[in-house]
Amino acid sequence: MYYIKKRSIKIQIVSILLVSILFVLAIMLTQISKPAQAAVTYPTGFPFATFDKPTHLHIGDIWASNDATMALLTSLQGIVNKQQPEIYLIQERWNQDARWLNDLAKAHKFTYEWHNDPLDLFVLYKSRVQGAVVYDPNFNSSIIYAAALAGVNNWVMVHPDMISYVQSQGITIQRDLRTPGWGGDKVSMYNDLYTNVWSSMSHNMLFSEGDQFTDQPYSYQTFPEQYIDYLVATKTLNLRLDAQNDTSARTLVENIFADTAPLTPVMGLYLSDSADREGYTVSFADKNGKLAHGGLAPANNTVLGSKIEGDVPPFPIRKVDLRKITDNTKVYVTLNLTDGDTTWSPFVFRERRWDPDKLHTDLPPQNWEMPLMFYDQAPGMQSFYVNSSSNESFSTGLGGIGYANPTVYSLNMLEQYTQLTEKSLKRSGIRFVDTTFGSFGSLVGGSQITFNQTLDVYAKNLNIFGMVLGDYATNANSDDQYIFSGVQTTPFALSHFGTFGHADQGNLNWLADKENSLPKPQFWNMMMINDGSANYTDYTNFVKTIESWPNYKLLTLGEHYAAINPDFILAQARKFLIKARTEISGAGLYALSLASASYTQALDYYYGATSLNANTNYKLAAANGRDTLGNIFNAYKDESKYIDSEVSMELNAYETGWESDDWWQSTTALSSQGVSGYGGSGSPSIAVSNASPVYHGQNSLLFEGSDVSSTSNSFIYYAITDRNNTRFKPITVTDGTTLSYWIYHTDNSHVAVDAHFTDNTYLKDITTVNGYIKDQNNVRIHPSTRTDALNQWVYVEVDLSDLNGKTIDYLSVGYDDDQFSETGNFSAKIDDLKISKIKTRTNEQYIRPKTNSNPLAYTSLDLGGTADAAALGGQAKTLSSTGSYIYWQPGTTIPSGEYNVYVRAKGSYGMIGLAMKNDTTGTVINRLPVTVNSSNYKDYYAGTIRYDKSYNVRFDDWSAPGLWVDAIYLVPIWDGLPQLNLGGTTDTAAVNGDTKIFNETTAVNHFTWNLGQTLKPGRYEIYSRARGGTTVAGERGTTTWLTLSQNNQTTSATIKTWKSWLYPTIKIKWGEDRYSDIYMGTIDYDGTYNLQLSDLSSSPGATTYIDLLYLVDVTEKYMQIDLQGTADVTAKGGQATTRTTTGIYSWWPLYKTLNPGTFNVYIRAKTGGANKNISLQQVNDNVNTPLRILNTTINSTEYKDFLIGKINYDGSYDLRLSDWSDAGISMDQVYLVPIGE
Repeated sequence: MYYIKKRSIKIQIVSILLVSILFVLAIMLTQISKPAQAAVTYPTGFPFATFDKPTHLHIGDIWASNDATMALLTSLQGIVNKQQPEIYLIQERWNQDARWLNDLAKAHKFTYEWHNDPLDLFVLYKSRVQGAVVYDPNFNSSIIYAAALAGVNNWVMVHPDMISYVQSQGITIQRDLRTPGWGGDKVSMYNDLYTNVWSSMSHNMLFSEGDQFTDQPYSYQTFPEQYIDYLVATKTLNLRLDAQNDTSARTLVENIFADTAPLTPVMGLYLSDSADREGYTVSFADKNGKLAHGGLAPANNTVLGSKIEGDVPPFPIRKVDLRKITDNTKVYVTLNLTDGDTTWSPFVFRERRWDPDKLHTDLPPQNWEMPLMFYDQAPGMQSFYVNSSSNESFSTGLGGIGYANPTVYSLNMLEQYTQLTEKSLKRSGIRFVDTTFGSFGSLVGGSQITFNQTLDVYAKNLNIFGMVLGDYATNANSDDQYIFSGVQTTPFALSHFGTFGHADQGNLNWLADKENSLPKPQFWNMMMINDGSANYTDYTNFVKTIESWPNYKLLTLGEHYAAINPDFILAQARKFLIKARTEISGAGLYALSLASASYTQALDYYYGATSLNANTNYKLAAANGRDTLGNIFNAYKDESKYIDSEVSMELNAYETGWESDDWWQSTTALSSQGVSGYGGSGSPSIAVSNASPVYHGQNSLLFEGSDVSSTSNSFIYYAITDRNNTRFKPITVTDGTTLSYWIYHTDNSHVAVDAHFTDNTYLKDITTVNGYIKDQNNVRIHPSTRTDALNQWVYVEVDLSDLNGKTIDYLSVGYDDDQFSETGNFSAKIDDLKISKIKTRTNEQYIRPKTNSNPLAYTSLDLGGTADAAALGGQAKTLSSTGSYIYWQPGTTIPSGEYNVYVRAKGSYGMIGLAMKNDTTGTVINRLPVTVNSSNYKDYYAGTIRYDKSYNVRFDDWSAPGLWVDAIYLVPIWDGLPQLNLGGTTDTAAVNGDTKIFNETTAVNHFTWNLGQTLKPGRYEIYSRARGGTTVAGERGTTTWLTLSQNNQTTSATIKTWKSWLYPTIKIKWGEDRYSDIYMGTIDYDGTYNLQLSDLSSSPGATTYIDLLYLVDVTEKYMQIDLQGTADVTAKGGQATTRTTTGIYSWWPLYKTLNPGTFNVYIRAKTGGANKNISLQQVNDNVNTPLRILNTTINSTEYKDFLIGKINYDGSYDLRLSDWSDAGISMDQVYLVPIGE
């Protein structure tokens, strides 16, 4: 017999006063028994239940109670809490139920009171109970039937020994399952339940948990009491049948599955009695189109799943520190504490993985796996983790919204599953997914779709930063095992899946073995499941051990995926290369050469990726991107303003695919003329469509109508984002911002996306110094100019960098033919519209160091063979079968030094196997493979070489058929020119074999460089190519002061003097002889005097070797380079502007692109030997008002740079320059040179 506390109530009416008190108490109990009506709800489009927000909870501690008391009170809890949560029970033996209570109270904003005797709760709420069902303790499965009846009828579950107690409280026994009326086996019970009760139960969710009580709650081999409140409140069926081994049980489960909707959650892992029940349950549910999940392990799920005060806060996405991922010689480790298929793990994280009283502060940022269902079923716990963590990262698993074995799904069900996962990810804020592949499939007859199909669906439907392929790592080839860069834009990573325990040495040994057994860099996501024995101290020691290993580096989850994502890395590399070229003082050409070489090689790998080599190419692209960042960061590590340690992983400022609720479009046209509905009747239409074709997901935007006017221009424009900016937030354009989308034209191509800016301008109409805004194919973005192919998806990307500083406040789509004669239907579908923060995917011109005036120096121009007007020499080499294209024998004519090697070629996905050889011996010195994929000629970076003139050099190749190879050429990486070779002391590491030694203790003159008037007017950066001498053991360094003077050689007047450390940022390791290029300062030259540079320098602390001094022209940023019109091979742009009558030659809108200051205005022009007048106007373009007119007379038979005059600009208006000059002038360039620093 179970012990039951006896209660007797003796009521003696001794006075009218006592009667009054009892009357008041009766009223109070009546109020408890009749709360405001509420119901369990299921958010639209999501599978998990939510409960009304609690206001006050009554707490009972049943941890030490027997299972009879637990069954009674947990079923009571379900009856009460289905209307509004009011009961909270302490069940968990590690005291987590009590620990969470205060945090839940903060999130949900409820008060609570404790009851010393938990049965007081039954007395308090018995009026809510409408009867009782007795279960049979000798037949465990009767508990499941009892829970079903309790949920449907608001009955409590009663152990036989509790019958007298509940009857004493006025509760009637409605059903006794000790005489059930079915056979004594489990399948018979479920058949009876299916026939008589199932139709009255909720079909929104199913459970699959154990079927017996225990005196130790949370045992994985039992029916945990903590689920009863949820089953009763939601009227959910618990399936505890052996579908794996019992055919009749499997048939019954399949029938129940058939009665529920696709992706109905199956919570728990008990559809088998075998040892592999977990794998079978997951796979069986998936194969039948359900949503498998590990379950709701904590107690009080009717409270955990209740609404909180305010909105559920999303999990944060931490920014990444790029400086941590630039060393390709490391083993990178990310620790991801997992088992996120249930709410159990995060429920006990605080006690067994976190410090019990606070989130850890003495460890590097950690990564925790959280279930996506938290948003509905534990929003208070999500709120706690979001608000309590400062730098932790969060992922979800396993597989997304459920515990999925995705290859077991049908392709259609995986589409639905990943779309539901994406909706859930968007709500939760999580952008990382952990998954498992293939390990369970054999239990249910194998996979229905392939591994690659699965990856494609995940990459297509999930907008995530990365995904772990759990089981794939165990089957991967060794050379692929350490990194898998992924498909499309989603990086996939391999994991080591292991159990973490007390004094864990196994995982440490596994990790330590990887340093020398696989190539580096390696990227490991350690998926760690606590086996229950490890505590916070164990985990701390584990982490600190890895931190102590010199060749290992711990990364956050974001840094892990950022490091292997070629899209992200190339975007960041491009951004920092642009900064280094245009903004950062001290940008040495040597460092930029290495960075640029890595970047261009990365692009070659990236755009050369095919289905056969994508993984390898993406890995190499990411590796070269990391090299790019590493070279820049190492060169400028002291410039904190330049090295951005916190970078957002989000590349898109806005995106929509018109899925679910993430879209908006108006059905009222912004403007229209001469159009009707498709086919000529009605009105044009714009709507979300799920009809084929769709590029991505389930929907696209369909826009169609008909041009019905042949006498006027026809057009119509619709807004496709809200103009009041409720959903679409204004986006300020920065360098690298791009607008992109996919479009499918059916009838003609005159449809395009447009952007409206806050200054009331439109993208389609804007002109800049570079003309109209154009796409990646150099086609203007105005609808009338579009030439996209019909009946196929076409990618459009528009670089908005020229609009830096302007703000987009809404987007539109329009048809516009810009002509009178065209009529007929137009129809287009648009998908995957994005505004990206950083240019990522355009096949852009490579960023590389500046070259001298002859960019093809040392180039074998004429490879001959086939006439091609687009080839530099008028011919190019092409073969119909594999063979040698290039055979170039420069011998020793090339100066010693380092060079970037480029091949000018075109063709579709082919390899040029270029090799640098010793021509005498035939020995290969360097292999320089080049992947070519371009319809037009492009300069492909092949690699960097070093040549010392000690042998005859030869370049040859063995290339794939179908390629056109025009030229091969070398560019000196130190090429800034003009240059001064200081010379004097032999040094084989110097460019020309000799160098200048600086070691004087007092200042002396080392050089005088007379440049005369050989420089064009402009701004120049001056660099020294130098290396340090030995100072202290282990390093090379210097204390050399280089004092430079800019002089007028004729008058000896000093124009400017500056003093600089030779090595302000770089120290070279002892024993190396590498030279570095050090920025010294900037000079401005106006072309009116003979320029001289000289020094008066000292090096009292060490010996320094200076090889070269050289200048780099940085005037280009202020120039309008190409004034086109008439072909002229002597013009810099190949064309010049000339007219036969006097009139406007140049119309140069500069807007606000210039910094305020004073500028000399130059025109590069010729007159044919006659005096001609140039009249240039400085105009306020906002009001079309001339502010200054500059006049001068010029005369030259060749192009020459003429100073026209000075202008002042304060930055307050849009600047325009225009001219009205004499006929007969040929004008090549107009440019500005700032006066002074």
